[in-house]
Parts: sequence; C-alpha cells; structure tokens
Amino acid sequence: MNHDDASKEAGRDRSFTFLTAPDFVPDECIRSAYHSYIREAFVSDTMPAVGGQFCLRTSGEPTLHYPDGTTSGAKARECYFIAPTTMPSEVHLSGPGELYGLGLSELGWAELTGLRVDAVKNTIIPAAQIFGADAAEFSEVILRDLQAGALTPAQIAAAMQEFLRARRKPLDDKRKKVIQVTRAWATDTMQPDVQELYDALPVSTRQIQRLVQQYFGQSPVQVAKRMRAAFTASVMSHDSVTPETDAEIGESYTDQSHLIRDVKFTTGRTPSKIGKKSNSLLSDILNPAGFLHDSAHTKKLPGGKSASETGD
Repeated sequence: MNHDDASKEAGRDRSFTFLTAPDFVPDECIRSAYHSYIREAFVSDTMPAVGGQFCLRTSGEPTLHYPDGTTSGAKARECYFIAPTTMPSEVHLSGPGELYGLGLSELGWAELTGLRVDAVKNTIIPAAQIFGADAAEFSEVILRDLQAGALTPAQIAAAMQEFLRARRKPLDDKRKKVIQVTRAWATDTMQPDVQELYDALPVSTRQIQRLVQQYFGQSPVQVAKRMRAAFTASVMSHDSVTPETDAEIGESYTDQSHLIRDVKFTTGRTPSKIGKKSNSLLSDILNPAGFLHDSAHTKKLPGGKSASETGD
C-alpha cells in the first residue's frame, strides 16, 4: 500500500507525496515528481518561492496570490506551468481533486519551455500556450485513462516526463554552463562570494548578470540569498540536523532578525510558524524528498543524499 492509499483509508482530507526511486528517477531537467489530493471544498495555504512546475489537476482551479497584489490562475483539467517564483504566495484551491506535478530545474525550465524566467516569473502559464493542441490532447488522454483506473501516480508522472522530454530544446554549452555553475555556486556554501561566480565563468561579468537574470529571474546575490533561506526553512520544518549544520546556518546570517526576515521573504512565514511535521503545503514542499536542494545542501538534510546517490 502506498502513502496516498493509506492516507485515504485513514480519512485524511489532504495529502502530498513525492515520488521517489524506483517509481521516479530525477534527471538534470526534472528534479521531482509528486501527487496530492484534497477532499475539502476549498483550501488556502502558503507556497514558498520554488522552481518551475509542470502540473495537471483533475478538478479545481488553482489561484496564486502574491504579496505584491498580483494573482495568477489555471483552469482545471488542463496541463499548466507554474513559472519559477521569487516570492511566496497564498494558494487558493477549490476541491475536491487531485494534482500531479513535476518540479523543474532552471535548466529544465529553459530547455523545456524556452521562456525567460525574468519575463514570466510568478505566473501560471497554460501548457497549450507553449505546446498548442498537443497539450490539450495529452491532458485528455491522461484524465480519461485515470478515470478508467488504468494509471497510477507514478505512471502519470512518467508520462508527463516523457511528454516534456520529447519537446526539449537543448541550450548551447555556454548558456548551459552558466546555469549549472550558478546553481552550484549558490548552494555549495552558505555564504557564496559573487566574485567567485564571475571568476568561474569564461564570459564577462555583465553577461553573467544578464544570463542569471534570464534563467533565474534574479541577480546572482538574490539567487544565493533565496536558496539559503529555502534551505534554512527546510531544516526548521523537519527533524534537526547536525550541530555543525546548525552552526553553519547561524554563521551565515548577521543576527536572528536577519534570518527571520530572509526566511519569511522566501517562504511567507517566520521560522516560528514553520511547523515541524505539520499538515501544510509549505512543510510538504520543503521536504528533502523533493530534491529541491543541490548536493551540498541535500547531504545536510535529514535522510538527504547527494545528486549522484539519487540518480540526478
């Protein structure tokens, strides 16, 4: 019996489960796969800043409400992308219904959608806007087979992964390297030096800044700050880690107020309100099982493994 079946039998109103190997094996473009359901008529919850997502809902129209007053929504029963977000949002969702989703890396977003993050960040985009009628046909087939009981969550995730892979348009080596090096630079240490990023890439500082804005939606310093805060929140949301990691986090912030401010700006909640093992979307997304952190961060999280150990 899988986690969701057990949850439904227990009568829970909602569930969120990351799929892990052997059911799902991440790659350099698609970092995570997940399945969730809600039985409630309406749900309001907090979602932290996250990377791009490819989603399909069986029913219920999701709407994201951002601190700056903007909103973005999607229709039920159609595939859609949540563009990379650089701030938290309040998710409003009508139910009951199920969600199937894939979490994309920055490289994945670039090669699978072709969209500039700095132009579309913090929005929801219908997949049909990118892939045309193919997206609508794919949704119809998946939902029909799901209703007939012919598909499991893992099989749906695999189908979504193959749908995207078939439409991948690889970047040139220079742009790909900028994305990969920037991600590694922002996560290898808790206090990365931006000059080290500039020195690591064979292009001008101005080009690096422009490309990081294009593929991450923020400046290099802002990217590192957001990823550090997400990692810190993940540690706080789950079981404690080693004293060494706790000390490293503490040393990376000037004081407690600095830590609280950054975590709230990235997750929408202060550290004291990020409950451990709570039944919340925020806690679920910050779970290490979601492959939301890179090798250096993941190894420090409870049960975390490096990318090479997970197959990423």
